[in-house]
Amino acid sequence: KPTPLANFLRRPRTVHGMARPLNPQVTAALLALSTGAWWTGRSLMTHQRLLITKEPSNTLWTETQLCFSVVVGRSYPSDTYLSARAQLEWGLAQHVFEIHGKGRASFDDAMAASGLTVQMSGSMGKRTKYQVKSVAQMVLHATSRVENVAAASASALAEAQTTHVDFGGQSSGEMEEANEEGDPLSFEDQLVADGKAAYRNITRDQADPDNILLEHVAFEDGAAESDSNLQVIDQAILLSMCLDVKNNNPADGLTSEQMVRDPCETQRSRERAILQMQALVDQHTTRLTITQTSLKAIQDAAPAHERLAYVYSVIFPPRYELKRDLADRYLSCGVFASALATFQELEMWDEVVQCFQLLDQPKRAEALVRERLAVAPTPLMWCCLGDLTEDVAHYETAWEVSKHRFARAKRTWGRKMFEQHKIDEAIGHFQDAVRVAPMYTQAWFFLGSLSMRTEDWPTAVQAFTRVVQLSPDDGEAWGNLGSIHLRLRQHNEAFNAFQEALKQRRTLWQMWENFVLCAMQVHKFGDAMYAMHQLLDLRDKHKRPVDHEMLAWLVEAIVYPQADAIADDGGENEAATIDMHAVYPLDDDDNDDGVVPRAPTAASDANYKAQLAKLLGRTTSIVTNNPKVWQVYAHFHDGCGHKAKALECRLKECRALQKAGWDKNQHDVELLCRAAKRLSVSYIEDGSKASLHACRLYLRGVVKKSQVDFADNPDVQDLQRVLHQLETLEAQAN
Repeated sequence: KPTPLANFLRRPRTVHGMARPLNPQVTAALLALSTGAWWTGRSLMTHQRLLITKEPSNTLWTETQLCFSVVVGRSYPSDTYLSARAQLEWGLAQHVFEIHGKGRASFDDAMAASGLTVQMSGSMGKRTKYQVKSVAQMVLHATSRVENVAAASASALAEAQTTHVDFGGQSSGEMEEANEEGDPLSFEDQLVADGKAAYRNITRDQADPDNILLEHVAFEDGAAESDSNLQVIDQAILLSMCLDVKNNNPADGLTSEQMVRDPCETQRSRERAILQMQALVDQHTTRLTITQTSLKAIQDAAPAHERLAYVYSVIFPPRYELKRDLADRYLSCGVFASALATFQELEMWDEVVQCFQLLDQPKRAEALVRERLAVAPTPLMWCCLGDLTEDVAHYETAWEVSKHRFARAKRTWGRKMFEQHKIDEAIGHFQDAVRVAPMYTQAWFFLGSLSMRTEDWPTAVQAFTRVVQLSPDDGEAWGNLGSIHLRLRQHNEAFNAFQEALKQRRTLWQMWENFVLCAMQVHKFGDAMYAMHQLLDLRDKHKRPVDHEMLAWLVEAIVYPQADAIADDGGENEAATIDMHAVYPLDDDDNDDGVVPRAPTAASDANYKAQLAKLLGRTTSIVTNNPKVWQVYAHFHDGCGHKAKALECRLKECRALQKAGWDKNQHDVELLCRAAKRLSVSYIEDGSKASLHACRLYLRGVVKKSQVDFADNPDVQDLQRVLHQLETLEAQAN
């Protein structure tokens, strides 16, 4: 009578740990096997890795934990390395099931049990042939308790031959018979057969004479070459330690380069990376392939029994995962046909349809989709059909077939509605999508962008907040979030958001402009001046005029902290031509009476003045023909008590206003007359005979040209009265 597995809940598990009746004889044999719990734990780990789920199975984890509690609790006096393997595999099990800590303690116990010593250090060395100066290189010193001196297996060739035949290949005898029947040996194989040549390993220089990399890093102290060969179990422990580093560090930068090679080379040398991935895929079979052209190649890659000896002590990707990665790399390099063949083998129909489209074969793609729908009408295939036919009804069908659980249908449906300018419908679809799949960042971003178009600010804030929670390095999301807070007059929140945005996107001048405004609103004048410097650095990209109104705001806040907000007083005030309300324009529905708060007295600190002087000096050295910038600079010098510099800036302001044809334009004439009037005040304050004479001559020329076409203009008449006053003062000085 079959015995249910549930009866053995507290005993070693059967193969795969599945609750199904087993033959009593098999059950008895498993119970008698001392390593039954170990093998059951291994099978449970394999079962979990083969599941297509986002979350690990709690049932499998409970059984795995029970099995390995028996395994690690035993002593293994017959083999000193069995205890290390038990601890190592228990740590890998915790990694597979995503348990907090991911097995770091078990990896440390395995290292202690095996006697492995590891030390991360550094050494000066060279990597290239022509490198003159040695640079610091990261070095890992690892030593086994007992050095590994095992030689290669004598049965390697026989094992490779046997396995190859088992998989459908030809034996050596069959190949020789085939050659006798008329297929001659190649020239190289004939030399080997005659004993005149032999296979040997070649160096990187022999394979590629143009290569500049050394075969090995040339260390100055030679410490790296002195390390002994590691035991296989110690090598597996080192790999597990790398796994722990990946679990606790970001997947970019130096962290990845310390441990993996092929993914790093994907961007540096794509062809080489693809060949390396192809070789890894081919090692999952003993058939002859492009990277395994002979049985000798299979033998050199290690026979099956050697590769499987520690198969449970390392986390290696399954063959289908390797092939999927390889197909993705083929697709990224434009090798669509090879990618298509691999995707078809893996039955990844969405990618197959994409390859057909890239190969300009939409009919075949549609035929494939309809064929798959006839076999299994899945939501994914309905979405693929919608992509091919541009019919949104198919997305609705996919949504209904999935019982409102397939978020991809809603996301694509929402994009189609957006393309048709149906914003409200698109927002509804994206809200459904994020409700089902809240971890999909792009859907939240799209929802936030659409909500900004409809001015639904609460929804937009929620969407972009979710984006930055899921992806803290998304600079555009931070920038949009800051813009929304700025629109809602939440300046502190906007300032913080723009700070985060500029950490990621420092070349966007729009963000810097918004950041300047937020910094001024929250009285962060140092940050505002820093942002103005950045805008000057980015002038080649945006070609926008210098924001003289923001400079005027800085001058008023730092140099004149006790002054009231700048107001237009008809031209008599220094800032009469600077409209501060243009810095932050009010909408009709805004109820705020003022937008420019009075700065605190602490803003007049000497450090701020020095920074502002540097900013104004740099601005005028880059933009020399902007009269309003010179006006602001003069106002700054007035506040600092630099009368001579203020007069010089006002003179440059007037010269900048005297562009070609100024006397034919009424607005230009008015601006120059006002600037000349302010210049006369500076000359009169100087009071010297030379200053009065120079001012009189300058004003006479301006008045003379202005009176030709605009003699009745009030500003021209005011300037003429100032000229008469100057003539009187000059006469008195004489």
